[in-house]
Amino acid sequence: MNYRPRPTEEVTPVRIRRIDPSQIEIEWLDGHKAAYSTRYLRLHCGCAHCVDERTGQRMVILDQIPPGIGYTEVQLVGNYAMQIVFSDGHNTGIFSWDLLREICPCEGCRKP
Repeated sequence: MNYRPRPTEEVTPVRIRRIDPSQIEIEWLDGHKAAYSTRYLRLHCGCAHCVDERTGQRMVILDQIPPGIGYTEVQLVGNYAMQIVFSDGHNTGIFSWDLLREICPCEGCRKP
């Protein structure tokens, strides 16, 4: 990924917007905008149900996530993250701003 925050740069969203039931758009303080599909976010959930706490092995794979998965709610967690309630009932993952910026799916961020 090309994005590497400078130590003094805040990785802070200025706007979180529902594009549709299966996409969330985040506009970052530096002007970057990213659209995250709900399925992509569900795949990157790092909670104890999705990632083995001892081994770090991912326990949920893409084939286990319904293609049409959506979300019903997004809640802010302090000033550092958001929690998503997915349409499959999963709601234990917390997505920090740092993580969301790190996994940005846009073409510019995903280039090696």
